[in-house]
Amino acid sequence: MEDIGKKTYRIGLDGQLPENKVLKLKYTFDDRLYGYAFKTKKPFWVDSVYPADESERVGVSSGIEMVFSRLIDEGIEDYMEIEPFTEGTVKIDDYTMVFIPKKKLYANTKYTVSIREGYEVDGETLEPTTFSFRTGYEYNRMFTLGAYQRVNGVSAGGDQIVMVQVSYQKELGLDSVDVYRIDAAGN
Repeated sequence: MEDIGKKTYRIGLDGQLPENKVLKLKYTFDDRLYGYAFKTKKPFWVDSVYPADESERVGVSSGIEMVFSRLIDEGIEDYMEIEPFTEGTVKIDDYTMVFIPKKKLYANTKYTVSIREGYEVDGETLEPTTFSFRTGYEYNRMFTLGAYQRVNGVSAGGDQIVMVQVSYQKELGLDSVDVYRIDAAGN
């Protein structure tokens, strides 16, 4: 630390500051303790992804999201690759890129998403990254559950039958439930 006059000091460093660390400076002046803290910037990389890396049974209607440690621009989409090839649109919002597929993803398929080397922002190059996930099966089945008040033609408290029709689609996601009340005459 060097006194350069008028209650001003210069602090010199022996080396480069570490990345992504909180640094604290404490000093005493006129018998009072002063302190400052600041965080050094972290590397330019992908902070998080959705779906998570190596996740299973991802819905076929899912989008793909990546959050970066720096502000990004539309140029990043030129560095993104999805295998198998998938058409879609890219939306950029500050630190986040969202890929919205044009059609549903293929069921029970492993997808690999990569950001290849070369994308830069303010002279910093993004570290290349790759992650993958597997989609689940798409279900589109309809079946009927019966909750009957009569069993084997014998009335069990009345002549009404309650039919519940449940439609499942996608990854076992409940899509709709229809409830019917049928009297003995079938009405």
